[in-house]
Amino acid sequence: MQADGSMDVRYELDWNFGEKGRHGIDFRIVSRESWDPNPLQDVVYEIDNVEVSSPSGAPAQFTERVSGWGSDEELVLRIGDPDVTLDTSEATYVISYRVRGAMRTFDGFPELQWDIVSGNYPPIEQLTVTVTGPDGVTRAGCASGAEDCAAEVRDGAAHLRATDVDEATTAYVQLSQGSVDNAEPILERRRLSAPELQHYAGEIEVATDGTARVEHTFDYELPAHREVTTVRWDLVDRLPWSDSADQEIRYSQISVVDETGRELPWTLDEHPTERYSFQSTRLRVELVPDPQDPETTVTLSYVADGAVGVEGHRALVRLPMGETLYSTPGQIRWTLPGEVSAVSCSRTGNRLGLRDCYDEREARIDGNAATVSWVRGPMANTVFSPEFAADTLTDVAPLQMSLDRDLDRRQQMAVGGTAAGVLGMAALGFLYARRPIGRPRDRRYAQVAPGLLDPQGPTRAARMTDQIPVSFTPPEVPLHIAGLLLDRRYRPRHLTAVLVDLAARDLVELQTDPVGVKRTEFTANLTRAERAVVEEATESRQPLSDSRAQRMRYALEREQDARLGDETWFRPDNPIRRLVIIGAAWLVLAVVGWWLLAPITRDFGFPPALILAIAGLIIAGFTMGYAVPRPALMPAGRAMRDQVEGFRRYLRTAEAAQLSDEADRDIFRRYLPWAVLFDEVDRWARIGSELVAAGRIDPPRINVSGSSLSGVASDLRTFTSKMATASAPPATTSGSSGGSGGGSSGFSSSGGGGGGGGGGTSASSW
Repeated sequence: MQADGSMDVRYELDWNFGEKGRHGIDFRIVSRESWDPNPLQDVVYEIDNVEVSSPSGAPAQFTERVSGWGSDEELVLRIGDPDVTLDTSEATYVISYRVRGAMRTFDGFPELQWDIVSGNYPPIEQLTVTVTGPDGVTRAGCASGAEDCAAEVRDGAAHLRATDVDEATTAYVQLSQGSVDNAEPILERRRLSAPELQHYAGEIEVATDGTARVEHTFDYELPAHREVTTVRWDLVDRLPWSDSADQEIRYSQISVVDETGRELPWTLDEHPTERYSFQSTRLRVELVPDPQDPETTVTLSYVADGAVGVEGHRALVRLPMGETLYSTPGQIRWTLPGEVSAVSCSRTGNRLGLRDCYDEREARIDGNAATVSWVRGPMANTVFSPEFAADTLTDVAPLQMSLDRDLDRRQQMAVGGTAAGVLGMAALGFLYARRPIGRPRDRRYAQVAPGLLDPQGPTRAARMTDQIPVSFTPPEVPLHIAGLLLDRRYRPRHLTAVLVDLAARDLVELQTDPVGVKRTEFTANLTRAERAVVEEATESRQPLSDSRAQRMRYALEREQDARLGDETWFRPDNPIRRLVIIGAAWLVLAVVGWWLLAPITRDFGFPPALILAIAGLIIAGFTMGYAVPRPALMPAGRAMRDQVEGFRRYLRTAEAAQLSDEADRDIFRRYLPWAVLFDEVDRWARIGSELVAAGRIDPPRINVSGSSLSGVASDLRTFTSKMATASAPPATTSGSSGGSGGGSSGFSSSGGGGGGGGGGTSASSW
């Protein structure tokens, strides 16, 4: 870091391509990003003096280009020769450049909060960083993902170290007061990628003949860096009125003007032939942004015939607003021929007609006028419908037959015969096989009830008619193994069930937004998988990184894979025979279906060849799906599965009044992990509420952040979904690198590391 506030940067990358024949690397440097303290501004990093060399002798020529959209922008260096491939899998690159605008001042101290690497690098075995300043460094910190990395100040410089880096790593460095002349960001007005609606106002005046004169006023902020930008509105030509009728709207006297009243040219997309009840035409207007004042107002006006419909003695105005207004403040006002009796709300869709939207906005009604205002706009396709007396109208456009209903009727006729044939063939196949096609069947002990062990007794194939007895207590098997017995493979709810069990035992606390797992206690009374999961929990309330979630998943999968190899419980599946049988069966069904459907689908514009191609894809998908190994259970494994299934039946059927009065008062917490595993959380939460209301149990303490008994079901569904995403195996990426232009000190809490710096780099092979 220099006294003038600039920063000289040097990266030395020892790169392993993993193979020969590559050209070089792409190196990306963030040059623009959003500014956290003010969302209306961007922070800009000025980059120059770029130099590249290769001590290993790899081609070091490079090209520069700017990539990005809106507030996100980066300088991309493509390093290497497109005409030369490397005869080695390793190379070293040295990249140096100067950055202005990277430093900040907090409480009079110059600071650097900088993402040294982003999460879009390949895994980094060893990372070392040295930061110097004009009068030396006074404090230093380092964070890699949610974890701190080694940082020390030695000989006036900050020295940071990390190993096995697979997440964004940020340096926090503080200099002495007065050592830097300009430690302030370079801020510019936020750069938009598209026009952004700031405010909306609508005026609709309905005449006695049922026509509506409409005026929409849109306040936009335009992308100032563009020469021309386009705004688009949808004029809804047809929408469902009811299950049996459609509303058809015709537009005339269309006009678009700017804030000065100047007419703006507009175009309408060619209206395609539609078969559905919801149809719209897109109107486009090109605007020229003023770089000095990118805010503008545009008014769209027209006359709509067909916006009013009649049901008995009442008339309703239904006219979509033409623009997605979600999160946009505004209001809409109607003036009607008669006194307004109510304003209802509905939402349109491309299929299945009109449905209530349960909008909580209250309409202000004043005689024959009504107004609806909002701070955050309604969802897309929302239609407010003021009602008034139908006898105040002299004329109204008639409603049309529902295209959706007509299409459904014809499709039902087309599919009915085919479905009957397919179901008949499937039934014949089922009666013939009476077993999963091509799969080995589970074995069970023949002379004892399901769930009991008889190692010396005879065995037989499991039957679908076998009656599994209800079990009133959980089986003596870990939750993730119970899930394996039910699903024969890993499922995300297995991990959630284990985490909820740990939370019920007060070993961890769970949070849903953002997803987190905080370790509260460490005990020796843990299984190997549970210990591995607890070890990946964080020691404070902070988001759980994807890498930690993935390691939790791997811990369970390792034990599940080991159990799959236990031949006392499982026997492996041979999918080849099943693949051939299933593929042949689906091929027959596809040919028969194509023969039955081809004459009818021509009427809908689908060529028979397309139907056959789609059928081929379906065949391939189902065939490969059945080819996935699904091992059968040996008698011992089947007995344990029966115990799991028996307890699942108990949780699915038990009612609060049926639970034993002697049941311990912590029964809800103890059985909650099993309810998660069996996807019965909603039901178990209801039973728990009834038990609490009856005084049978104490209100349970649930270690899920923000959860009450009534909300635990939705919170756990959210937690399961987020954990499934976070723990999914990582995909290879090479996208943008930056975090955000930080607006708080990196030393605001003990230990440094304030949660993500600015700028950043990323790199990938090419």
